[in-house]
Order: sequence, then structure tokens, then C-alpha cells
Amino acid sequence: MPQDVSKSRKLVSVLSLLAVTCTIVPHGAWAQDSQYVTDYGKKGATTGSTKTTRSKVTTTTTKDATGDSTTKSTVETTTGATTTGTTTGTTTGTTTSKTGTATATTTTKTGTKTLTIVKTIKHVNPSSGAWNQFADYIILKPGQENFPLIMTINNGVDGTMFRAIRGTLSGRSLFTEKDFKGKSTLVLDLSNALTAGSTQVVFQAYGTKGSAFSWDLTSKTTPTITGLNPVSSNPGATVKAVGKLLPTDLKSYQITVGGKPATVSAATTQSVDFRVPDGLKPDAKGEVPVLITIAGAKQKAQVLKVVSEPEITGFDHISISSQQSMTISGKNFGKDASKVKVTFGGVPGTITSVSDTSISLVTPELSDIPSKKEVQIEVNGLKAKKPGILFFSMRNVENDGSGSPFSVPSQFD
Repeated sequence: MPQDVSKSRKLVSVLSLLAVTCTIVPHGAWAQDSQYVTDYGKKGATTGSTKTTRSKVTTTTTKDATGDSTTKSTVETTTGATTTGTTTGTTTGTTTSKTGTATATTTTKTGTKTLTIVKTIKHVNPSSGAWNQFADYIILKPGQENFPLIMTINNGVDGTMFRAIRGTLSGRSLFTEKDFKGKSTLVLDLSNALTAGSTQVVFQAYGTKGSAFSWDLTSKTTPTITGLNPVSSNPGATVKAVGKLLPTDLKSYQITVGGKPATVSAATTQSVDFRVPDGLKPDAKGEVPVLITIAGAKQKAQVLKVVSEPEITGFDHISISSQQSMTISGKNFGKDASKVKVTFGGVPGTITSVSDTSISLVTPELSDIPSKKEVQIEVNGLKAKKPGILFFSMRNVENDGSGSPFSVPSQFD
């Protein structure tokens, strides 16, 4: 067998093996072929060598005394082993790249309408005459995959442009140099194209030494929490955090109340429900902070007043008629009559005075008597642990201390 033919067959075998071992394992999901891909790979294939540069991005956020937030992203770049195979393009060669760390710091004002998902990452061509490959990762927090996501690629960020830049997402073609259409910036819509977690994006670039490009991933959606409803609650109760542009995926939320994790039970685009945890230690005002993070975005701290549920311990009557004065004894009624509501079978009475242990009121006008009525007390939106039962009739019979607020005496039953 001729020696040249033997070498060719060995090269084909080696390239076939590399095609298997170098396959990128998808970390995310690509919903459909990108609309930006045109004639990718139709130029003649040439054999050459490339080195792969991988970047690890570490992001930290701090706030100054004015409330401005500063985000610092550190890109650690490492160069992998050289691989030989088939490369689409017009030039053959071997790339070299330096290992180093690039740091970028930006300050954004609170309330910005753009949410940065991946901070700007810059890649610089280490040499001329070969295709250079850069492998990065898009890491989405739960819920961010539901945001409208925009990737922006800027060619020539340091003044020198690459002659060609191509990209793949989880091994599938994302764009080529033709999609730039002669411009230096390309904007890609990646909405519904990614899942939570890590997704690999690989760039191939060709140009002179020192050519540079950068990319980032942002969203115009900024979820915002504006308040709590109610603002006072007790451990075990459900509180609603209200806002706008909120994700409906429960995994998008991290909520702590007084430093203790809270369980999220429901979410809409305008509110998220969570359970107030037990064992809270309120401050001197009886308040605890509520900290909410949505898909990695910290929200303005809210304040929840921790109160105990009202409790009924007695009625001064065992039978009463409409429009009569009575007193309810109990606990945790507060001192603000405007925050207290008492209903008899759903019909509200008229509050005349309130202390933490008693409520004085006038019973409502009721037509369906004689009958038993459930007595419910609500303080700051919190209902009594257990509603009472009171008999309504034409007779007013005072309680001598033996009557229970939770049952009707046998003579009236």
C-alpha cells in the first residue's frame, strides 16, 4: 500500500476519534435553530490546530452608603490542550493564548430597568493566522430562564476587530460572521432558549493578534417587590409580597423573615405568598426584616410586624338581642379600635372601645332570631384562633361566669 494512502487513512481515523471525544455535552436547551444562522460551514474545510480558552466568571455585588450597587465580575481564563482536526475557514495554523485574569467593575443605580444576567466578558486574540476558540458558560438562576434574554456581541471593543466571529450554544450553531452584516454589534434574542443552570456557549474567532470582542447577557425585565399584605402577621400565617413582573416559578424565590427561611407557597406575576416561620425574635418595635431575592436579584428589604392572634376567653352575656351593648374578654386585641373588627354571623358590630384584653361594642341588627351566631374577631387582619358562639334572642341574659364563649347553654340550644 502506498505510504501516502496509509498516512491519509490514519489521519481520518484520528479525526474520527477526535470528533467523538470532543463533542460538547449540552447543559441547557436550545428551543429551535437560531434565525441568525446563514450558510454556516459552507466555506472549504481546512485542517489546522486550535487551542480552547475557557472562562470562569465570579460575580460579587456590594452597596455603598448611597444605596448604589457595585457589581464586580472576575473572569479567570485558562488555556486547554491543543487539538488537531477539521476547521471551517480559509486559514490553517496553530493558536496560542495566555493564561490570566481579567476584572471588570461597573456601578449601576438602584431602579435600573435592565437586569444583567452575565456581566460583560472580553476575549482578546493571542496570535495571528489561526482560528481561536473561547468557551464560556451562561449560568441562570431558577426563574431567569423565563425572562426575555438578550445576548449582545461587540466586535472590536479595543479598536481592532476580528475578521470573523462564530458562536454555538450547547453544540448548536448560534450565529456566524455573516449575521453581523458588516456591523460591529450583533444582538441575539435568547428568550425561551435556555434553562436554569449552566449552558455552554463557544465562540470561534479569526483575526490579527490583539483583536478583541466582548459579550454579555441582559434582560429588560426587572422583578420588583413593592410591599407586604398584611404588614402585621403571626408565625404560621401566610403573607403576600406584592410587586410587578414577578416570575411564577416558586424556585425563583429565596425569602427570609427575621433571618429564618420562609416557605413559598404560591406566585403570580403580581404577588408571592410565603409562610411566616416560627421562632422569630422581633426588635423593640415588634418588627422583623423580610429579605426577598428573586432569580438572584435582591429586593428592597420589607418590614413585618410580628403579632399574636387575638384570642376569645369570655362573653359578658349568654343570650343577647340586637342593638345591645356587650363586652368580649380575651387577649391580643391591641389598643386601636380602627384595627379591630367583630362580626356576628358575618354581620359587623359597632366597636365603642378596645384594650388589649377587652372589646366593648354594640351588637348588629339581626332579623333571624332566635338563632346561634358565630362570633369572629379580627385584629390587624388576623382572625381569632377560635371563633366564639353566642345565642341571639329577644332576651338579654348576662353571664354569671359559668357560660363558655364556645358553646350555647342547654336551655337555649
